[in-house]
Amino acid sequence: MGLLPLFDPPRHDSAETIRRAIELGVNVKMITGDQLAIGKETARRLGMGTNMYPSSSLLGGDSTDGSLSTITVDDLIEKADGFAGVFPGKDLTLYRASKLSLCSSHFSQTVGRQIQS
Repeated sequence: MGLLPLFDPPRHDSAETIRRAIELGVNVKMITGDQLAIGKETARRLGMGTNMYPSSSLLGGDSTDGSLSTITVDDLIEKADGFAGVFPGKDLTLYRASKLSLCSSHFSQTVGRQIQS
């Protein structure tokens, strides 16, 4: 697992960097403080998947439609292209949860802030 901090809005070359990572077989996921709709649009513009969830669905909150209640955290992380609405302090918790759940061939990126461990 790796971490790629991006500016918000992403730089002109961010989409190319992500495209190359995907071509190399990296499973790219986004962690952003933006609202879900904005996170999905940013992911779309960067050539990433748009199957994103609110951070509350991973951190013990309710999903909007209840469809995630039967999915384990590991499966949700694997299924998701990213998580939105991640506030400062929660992004490190989310990153650590992702790191524990994903194998070393996965790659995460954060839009708008850097995560420090």
